Amino acid sequence: MTQLSSVRKSVLAGIILGLFLIYGLKLFSMQIVFNRKFEDKSTDNSIKAIEQMPLRGVFYDRNLKLLVQNVPSYTVRITPSEYDTLTNPMLEALLQLPKDTISHIMQKHKKYGKYQPVKIKKGASFEEIGWLEENSERFPGVDYIIEIKRGYTNTFSAAHVLGYLKETNEGDLKKIAFILSETIWE
Repeated sequence: MTQLSSVRKSVLAGIILGLFLIYGLKLFSMQIVFNRKFEDKSTDNSIKAIEQMPLRGVFYDRNLKLLVQNVPSYTVRITPSEYDTLTNPMLEALLQLPKDTISHIMQKHKKYGKYQPVKIKKGASFEEIGWLEENSERFPGVDYIIEIKRGYTNTFSAAHVLGYLKETNEGDLKKIAFILSETIWE
């Protein structure tokens, strides 16, 4: 009886050890041997975060005259991992940017990663955005976001009281851990 149970334990231990060996070899194969294949699949399967800026409040004076409102602003962005640099001249002509502006901006933001969208032009016109939408298949990796800016009436100026938004710069990055082009409230 004890001899039979020790044989069973040996067989069970052998099966478990064999399974671990098979899984270990498969893991080694996936991580080391076929690394490139699975890295490419993983890159294609990445998730793209979509930013959406919250609306801020609208301010009226005591006579219900509008003082501060939200104004939409279009910003064109490029995701470096998806973008084809051969389209730079056509995109620069469309956005009325000087030659090699896109290359310069992309080089400046290279350290932040190839999946982090880079802002190319703020305040793009509705016509430029419309043309980009119609020709989106020509420009892979190019998209736009709608950012909300504060619109102050001509008769009222109180940004110091009501607050304002600004984009982070190199100085802000040194003070606090921000991502370049992130919007902060002051």
